[in-house]
Amino acid sequence: MGNQEKCIALIKNLSEYKFEYALAYLQGLSADDSKDNAYC
Repeated sequence: MGNQEKCIALIKNLSEYKFEYALAYLQGLSADDSKDNAYC
């Protein structure tokens, strides 16, 4: 099982209220680093 499949399996087992945290974390990970570096 690859990393993407592992992540999807974990997400499928999350409680509904934890989706907010997971979504915020994933959005942070997928943010464009060049925009972040320009801000700093």
